[in-house]
Amino acid sequence: MDKTELIQKAKLAEQAERYDDMAASMKAVTEQGAELTNEERNLLSVAYKNVVGARRSAWRVISSIEQKTDGGDKKLQMVKEYREKVEAELREICHDVLDQYVLQAEMLRPLTLTASQHRSSKIQKRRSSSLIM
Repeated sequence: MDKTELIQKAKLAEQAERYDDMAASMKAVTEQGAELTNEERNLLSVAYKNVVGARRSAWRVISSIEQKTDGGDKKLQMVKEYREKVEAELREICHDVLDQYVLQAEMLRPLTLTASQHRSSKIQKRRSSSLIM
C-alpha cells in the first residue's frame, strides 16, 4: 500500500475505534522511511496512546481482581498469568514504539545535517583541536 492509502486506512480505523489497526497502518507509514508530517505524527500518537491505554485499563482491572482473589487456588494462578500476558503485550508495544520511532529518529538526526551545519561542525572541531595543541 502507498503512504496515502495507509493514512486513509489509519483514519478509518480511528473512526471505527480499531486502534490496533490504526497503529499497524501508521507503523507501515513510518517504515517507508520518510519524515512524518504533523498530521502523521498525530495519527501515530493517537493510535499508540489508545493501544497502550486499553492494555493499561485491562491491567488495572486484572490487578484489582488478583488482589481480591484468595491465595493458593487455581483462579489466582489464572489471574496472575493473564496479568503477565497483558504486561508482556504492553512491554512489546512500548519497545516497538521506542525501537521503531524514537531511537531510529535519534540515530537518523545526525544524517540530516544541512551542508552549513556540517561545515560549522568541522570548523568547531578544527578550532578545538588547535587549542589542544
